[in-house]
Amino acid sequence: MARWFASIVTSTSVVGLATGGVMLVLGRRFIEEFTRPGVTVEQGTSQWGGWTFPESVVEPPTALQRAVMFQSADGALLRGEFWAQTRSAPTIIISHGFHLPSVHFRSVAALEYAHGANILLFDYRGHGESSLVPTTCGNAEINDLLAAVDIATSQAETARGQVYIHGFSMGAAVAILLPPHAAVAGIIADSSYARLDEMIRMIIAQILDQQTAGWHGPVRVLRTPVSRTLSLSAGGAP
Repeated sequence: MARWFASIVTSTSVVGLATGGVMLVLGRRFIEEFTRPGVTVEQGTSQWGGWTFPESVVEPPTALQRAVMFQSADGALLRGEFWAQTRSAPTIIISHGFHLPSVHFRSVAALEYAHGANILLFDYRGHGESSLVPTTCGNAEINDLLAAVDIATSQAETARGQVYIHGFSMGAAVAILLPPHAAVAGIIADSSYARLDEMIRMIIAQILDQQTAGWHGPVRVLRTPVSRTLSLSAGGAP
């Protein structure tokens, strides 16, 4: 009986160690997925969702588009473009989504420019043309947006106190979290998530399902309860 119990304990310990190792690998995978710079969601994939953009919208002449480069508070280099009207006007900052760099929003910018606004298109850290440093899903990006507001207000064509932010998904959440700024007259929040932690749990649950679909053996026992717990905590159906 003692030998049988000892063998059970030993087997359980081995399984526990193996499971812990698997979960550690998955944990590292999750962190890499969230912070890995230079990732762009491709249209037609499951991550793309239902994004649609205006079509057949003409951008302003290149003579009215100028490159801008500025730094966030921690030194991350951010790049973008300022599209200037020929007179003083409000400026709209396009605040893009997670893994959806500003290039996807050029038609949105062109539509808003056609209605008389200056436009500041820029890439958050880890996206597009900006520094390929780790992203933070909306934390450090607040300082990126603050720097963008400062660069927008410094443009001669920007009317005083007339900066607006049009944010999408992560970019909308970042805009909402932005501290009050005298230059910011309004925010358009498109498809913002309400809580960053819930968004992270939802993405983790999706990654877990993908990464563990082929699991076999004792560690598979963990797949269902962990996936279910993450899904429920992110607001999924029981």
